[in-house]
Amino acid sequence: MPDHAKPTVQPRAGVKIDFGAAIEAAPPRAKIDEITTRAAVADAREAGFSTRADPVKIDGRSLRRTDRVAQMNIKLSPSVRDAFQSALIDYIRGDKKRTTEDFIEYLLKLHQQQGR
Repeated sequence: MPDHAKPTVQPRAGVKIDFGAAIEAAPPRAKIDEITTRAAVADAREAGFSTRADPVKIDGRSLRRTDRVAQMNIKLSPSVRDAFQSALIDYIRGDKKRTTEDFIEYLLKLHQQQGR
């Protein structure tokens, strides 16, 4: 038997970490002041910020099924974006099955009808 044979490695014992004491020692979270929150939201809107909430939930599977897999990203001024989203909501409100793509197709048809 050779003298340079590798020794067998014994697995280490598992270690448990207990964060219970640290969690108990943490100070309680301050309650949210509704008046301050409303004022902050109003100030943010006034400064041009808007919410990220999308009024329409989109499922990627339905997009693939309808061959809508291309994405278009454009930079807009906040006023143009808000006007577009408002017009889109008005367009969709008439028929819940309408999509953003339908609205863009509608705008393209209007553009083509004007002969530009």
